[in-house]
Amino acid sequence: MSDTGEFAELAARPPRVPPTLSSVLLATMVLIMTCGVAWYLHGEAREKVTAEIERGLLRVATLAASRVDPALHAQLRRTERKDDPAFERANQAMREVIAIDPEIIYAYTVIRTDSGYAWVLDSEPPADDSEMAVVQPYDGEVPPALTQAFDTQSPQVSMPYSDEWGQWVSAYAPFRTADGRLEGVIGVDLTLAEFERRLAPIRRATVAISIAGLVASLLIGLGMWWSYRRSSAMQQLGRQMGNLNALLNVSQALGSNIGIDNLLRVIVAKTTAVMRAERSSLFLYEPAQQRLIGRVTEGADAGTEFVIPADRGIAGRVARTGQTANVPEPKADPDFDDAFDRRSGFTTRGILCVPIVNPRKQVLGVLQVLNPRERRSFDRSDEIMLAALAAQAQIAIEREQANLKAAEVRKLEDTLKLAQAIQLGMLPNRFDDLREAGVDLHARLIPARMVGGDFYDFILTDDRKLGMVIADVSGKGVPAALLMAKAMTLLRSHLAITGDPAEALHRANEELAAGNDQAMFVTVFVALCDLRSGVMTYSNAGHNHPLIVRDGDWQEIDGAKSVPLGAHEQATFANAAWQMRPRDILFLYTDGVTEAMNPEHELFGEERLYQYLIGYANESMSRLVDTCVDSVNSFARGAEQSDDITVLAMRMPERR
Repeated sequence: MSDTGEFAELAARPPRVPPTLSSVLLATMVLIMTCGVAWYLHGEAREKVTAEIERGLLRVATLAASRVDPALHAQLRRTERKDDPAFERANQAMREVIAIDPEIIYAYTVIRTDSGYAWVLDSEPPADDSEMAVVQPYDGEVPPALTQAFDTQSPQVSMPYSDEWGQWVSAYAPFRTADGRLEGVIGVDLTLAEFERRLAPIRRATVAISIAGLVASLLIGLGMWWSYRRSSAMQQLGRQMGNLNALLNVSQALGSNIGIDNLLRVIVAKTTAVMRAERSSLFLYEPAQQRLIGRVTEGADAGTEFVIPADRGIAGRVARTGQTANVPEPKADPDFDDAFDRRSGFTTRGILCVPIVNPRKQVLGVLQVLNPRERRSFDRSDEIMLAALAAQAQIAIEREQANLKAAEVRKLEDTLKLAQAIQLGMLPNRFDDLREAGVDLHARLIPARMVGGDFYDFILTDDRKLGMVIADVSGKGVPAALLMAKAMTLLRSHLAITGDPAEALHRANEELAAGNDQAMFVTVFVALCDLRSGVMTYSNAGHNHPLIVRDGDWQEIDGAKSVPLGAHEQATFANAAWQMRPRDILFLYTDGVTEAMNPEHELFGEERLYQYLIGYANESMSRLVDTCVDSVNSFARGAEQSDDITVLAMRMPERR
């Protein structure tokens, strides 16, 4: 039975409850339900947004901590003034944090002293000469989160607090020296006003829904009260109930998984019904292209795509201005475009068009209805109802955009997995071929991320010369992986051509240092070992000293040391020689081995590595390498791997 028929039947029966009381009860029930739902959603949304803001602050603080040079920071304790060049270099990290996120007001570092706490780095320039000292005592009450960051040596975020400089929400992240010692804590401050501004859309939405519930309850209550006295008002009340029912149906659809296209069709269909219009359309706005795309257009042929320039038509004006347009006489409006009417034979008699706006006041699209039935034009209540439906469409559109972004993230992860497979595939792994040639060599690389910057290489020539390379690219992720691929290709090519480690490094450095705008570099150790004579010629470009294990002891090879590749275009490299004996072990590694940390922030360290090598010196190189990597992982006990782990070991064969 239709809404009108149902209410007509109600009017025919004598009321069991006085009209005024029943109206008040119904209005109160609707108001309580609406406000209850509104404040429940407000609490859920506020909690999620607050958590997201706190996670964002923690990410910024953690990123900022990674940019601080702990060694340079430690030196600043002895620096007297902030105009010292060393302070300027160190403080660049604070300015970079502010540049990355303009909504971060302050970034600074804090150290713990015998007398309390003190500032060191600060993104805010000193106001006068009294603030020129590098180490400034921390005046005022110390936020509990800052103290907790020092005590737990882990990132923390504060509750909103006030001090003499204002009201803030802050995040703190510790940073450590190379040996794992806590050097200090970096703090980033977001003003409480900015924090509340981010939550303002939730409050406004809650108030709007509550007001809408109040308005709806008043309308329903007054309608019920009036309907018992004026039967002519029953139709209007039925319409209000239909509107509320439509909003509930759309809300239910929003909670389902019917897909964005079907959801928008539901919204448009309900719009046509509750607005008692002939047709409805929903357009998405593309500001970059200055156009509207018809996502759902009633009355159009299937497969027809409507594209409207944003500078044409009533819908274009609404998209540009963000203002509702109620046009009772379209032909009298200078922005009206009758091209569709002329093509289709449709006659547009009235237009109501509202913007679909997100909480940031950005127009996402427009919702438009044409030609009201049974009346001459759309009224103010129609504008309110259409705006409510547009708000539902806004939720659907933004959810789709969020899903698309999530899909892009998943696609990126898949791409990185493929890149990892390609990168690892570049590394030589034909260890069995070497063993058949009498050479016991094994290597292994464990990247800290999907793609890494470490690499190793080896090649055995026909004249029984074994070339070996191990390298560590500065940085992490895709940039490091790209530089790794380039460096590996250059070194492999130049070593094969020249047969000289120092010359191969020199030529590779010329190409890597030229145009190195990112200031990335590669530490490399290159060796060419004559397996017949045992003479190993090597050159070291800033890499960890290789180790020789011989007769139950170890020794570092510390000769021919130079700067990393890419650091200086005019760098020079030299060769050195080492006489290998049969059964000597050459052990090459990157600092991801010795700098691995456990949950207590202890380093694996060189001493553990030396003892491990001596203990496994009689094992095969594959077992030595695998157990080395396994022992590092066991030591870390699940702590996040901060750097790539790469190991290469070779046992000198007996002379032939």
